[in-house]
Amino acid sequence: MSPWPLLLEAASSGPPDWLLRLFSVDAERVRGGAAHLRFARFPEGGLGLLAILAILASCAFVVWNYRREGALARWKKLGLAGIRSAVITALAVAAFYPVLEVDRVEDLRAVTLLLVDESLSQGIQDRYQGDPARRDAAARALGMAPEDVASARRADLVARALSSPELKVLEGLARSNRLKAYAFSSLPLAPVALPEPAVPSPLGPVPSPLGPVPSPLGPVPSPLGPP
Repeated sequence: MSPWPLLLEAASSGPPDWLLRLFSVDAERVRGGAAHLRFARFPEGGLGLLAILAILASCAFVVWNYRREGALARWKKLGLAGIRSAVITALAVAAFYPVLEVDRVEDLRAVTLLLVDESLSQGIQDRYQGDPARRDAAARALGMAPEDVASARRADLVARALSSPELKVLEGLARSNRLKAYAFSSLPLAPVALPEPAVPSPLGPVPSPLGPVPSPLGPVPSPLGPP
C-alpha cells in the first residue's frame, strides 16, 4: 500500500495535536476548520524568491566555509555547519512571522419573516357585495363555496390559506430560507407556531396556527368546518 494517500490526508487535516500543544495553541479552537501555516511578513512575488535564495546561499556559504577547515574531522564539520544552517533558518522563519490560520465554512440560511395580523380587524366578515369576482377568486383558491367565503372571518380565511395542502404557502416560503412567523397585533411581536406541511390525515383536521381573534362586533360563529 502506498503511503502517499495517508500523507496527503494528514496534511489536509491540519497540524497534529502535538505540534499545536508545542506552540500553546488550543486544539479545540482549530477543530472543525482547515488549519494552515502562513508567513505574515514573507515578501510576495520576486522579493520572496530572492529571500529564499538568500537563505539557501547563506546555508551553502556556511557549509563551504566549514569544508575549508582542515583541522576538524569531516563529521564535525558537517555537524557544525548543520547547526549554523539551522540557526540561520530559524531566524529567517521567526523574521517572516509564522501564523496559524483556521478557515471555517458555515452555511447560514436566511430567514423569511411571516407576519400574521391578529388585530381586531381580523374578526370582520368581508361580504364582497361590490366585488363578486374577488370573492369567487378567493373561493376557488381556498376550495370553498362563494357564500362561505362571504360569511367567513378574515382570520378564518388566513388560517385556511396557511394550512391548505393545495396552496402550499408555508412550503413555498420555507423552500430556500428558514421561516419564522410573528403576530403583529401588538408590540413586542409574539412568535406564532407554524403547523407542519399539511398532509391529509384520517385523525382529524390540521390545527390552525392562529388562535381565536376577538371581533369588534362580538363573537361570530364561523360557518366553516375544519379545513
